[in-house]
Amino acid sequence: MRLSKFEQQIIKQSIYPFDKQAEIVLFGSRTNDAARGGDIDLLIISNKIKRHQLGEIRWQLWEKLGEQKIDLVLSDKQLLDTFARVAFEQGVKLS
Repeated sequence: MRLSKFEQQIIKQSIYPFDKQAEIVLFGSRTNDAARGGDIDLLIISNKIKRHQLGEIRWQLWEKLGEQKIDLVLSDKQLLDTFARVAFEQGVKLS
């Protein structure tokens, strides 16, 4: 996984105020240690976080990690669509 401990902590600190029980999963190219570059793709599984709050979470991440491409996917644990299910199964759990 190509996220530093600092980056992982910042991600958690930006999401947990909205839902301390949220599950956070890194997926995509950043899970591959052999790859280079790539955006930060995060699956957030939460029944409390609302879609309109993703902008605020993204803004906090940009402020703390610097402006970079960050994709946030929000899903409900009981309603994981195919994309979210694959990301959950193949990704790296941060929480």
